[in-house]
Amino acid sequence: MASLTSWFTSWLGRPIQAAADPLEQAILPKREANLEFLDDSHPKYKTEKPYYSNVPFTKTDAPNTNVVSKQCCVPLHNIRGYEALFNLDVHGFQLIKNPSTFDQWQDGHKVVQDVYPEITELLKSQLGGDVRVIVFDHTVGALMTTNEAEPLTHFQLRRSNILDGSTDAPQGENFAPPSRVAHVDQTHKATIGQIKLDFKAEAERVLENRFRIINVWRPIRGPVKQHPFVLCDYRTAKSDFIPCDLVYPHTVTEIMVFRNTASQKWYFIDQQTPDEAWIFKIMDSQSLNDPDVAEFSPHTSFFDENEALAGCVRESVEFRAYVFG
Repeated sequence: MASLTSWFTSWLGRPIQAAADPLEQAILPKREANLEFLDDSHPKYKTEKPYYSNVPFTKTDAPNTNVVSKQCCVPLHNIRGYEALFNLDVHGFQLIKNPSTFDQWQDGHKVVQDVYPEITELLKSQLGGDVRVIVFDHTVGALMTTNEAEPLTHFQLRRSNILDGSTDAPQGENFAPPSRVAHVDQTHKATIGQIKLDFKAEAERVLENRFRIINVWRPIRGPVKQHPFVLCDYRTAKSDFIPCDLVYPHTVTEIMVFRNTASQKWYFIDQQTPDEAWIFKIMDSQSLNDPDVAEFSPHTSFFDENEALAGCVRESVEFRAYVFG
């Protein structure tokens, strides 16, 4: 009996082993590619905050950005066949099947009318629970084959009144091309500011509980062969950002731009089809109370220098949504 007691006491004293992360056990295929990052070693950042400006400086020589970037060759892990290993609250992103027959992407108001309800239901089905979802804008873009990735077309339509769902932005409104530097669309501070702007008197109430901005990105034609979308595991990059101002004629908001570190783990999916959609976090207030919950996922794209891909154009749509609860 004494020996049994001794064994039991010894067994209880052993450290509890954490469950193995299935992703750590998996051997995902990978390749290397150059991604664009902020060069935070540049001396200008001792006195300047990074910024992008969408204000046309027609009468001055002021630059539209002071962001200095650099390319870093990083390993990219292909999740094809391993999609189930990724979770929005753990990694900050996941890939789901989301078939759609919609094809009128240049008609912004038609997108709002027909696709916003689809995206709302998609997010509700993925997030579960009694969440409130409000899709508040979308961006349609097409990238050329060159490494400069200039947009062939790039439009954004935003709801003018979040609460009643109306839109007054003109169809095909010009919008600045997305940053090629690894980034997240908004900081926590900027998210609170945007909610106060959009929800006005209701803002204080919605900010009392969990609030999130979640994006949905997918190609509108495919499969994607050039400029694949890539995302970083939040756990490997949570402290690697610098706040960056994003200046508009009517307001200033704040995004995150990222430096490269050896700990980061980046993922993509080969030959992504229009039926496959990335869901990823821009901001999640729950992360401030629970560090095991991902707050965001840095993202960008990469240029594939395979000559066989010459002539390929990536066309995509990205939606942004508030999620409350």
